[in-house]
Amino acid sequence: MFASHIYVGYRLQVEKRGHNDRTMRDFRGMDAAVSALVGAAIGALGSLLVPVLDADRRRKDQLRAVCADFSASLILMQSLSWDLPTLTGAKRNERLARISSVHEQAQVACEQLRLLSRSVEAQRAGRFALRHAWAIWRLAETGRDPRGHTHPPTDTPRVRFNRELHKL
Repeated sequence: MFASHIYVGYRLQVEKRGHNDRTMRDFRGMDAAVSALVGAAIGALGSLLVPVLDADRRRKDQLRAVCADFSASLILMQSLSWDLPTLTGAKRNERLARISSVHEQAQVACEQLRLLSRSVEAQRAGRFALRHAWAIWRLAETGRDPRGHTHPPTDTPRVRFNRELHKL
């Protein structure tokens, strides 16, 4: 369409100046060349953009999967810590080992999140969610908040954890 507008404009100029038919034939050949050039440029641009768009889509899919795994690990840590104070003996030791294992999985997922996410806020929320999940675990194990001195008494590890997980 663009080339045809050029052609019409050029034709009007040629008619005003009184040029012969040969000039018009030359321009028609040029019109085909311009159309071919525009088509080639669009094709090249498309072939360059497809891999970039695919890579971005794959990164976003991986990021969603990592966020889901990370969140699941953190929620499992919280859930396993819930009744830890009531457990004793071998059951308590098994539960602590399980929480430790889930914590390691969450750390791996947090690093994957850090590598895949371009958002500094999402990375920060992930680190702090892991930090507060760890505090929930320690509170259940020892009976005291390891970071209680840096937060108001009403801001328990569970409250802080839920807030950061929501931000994530």
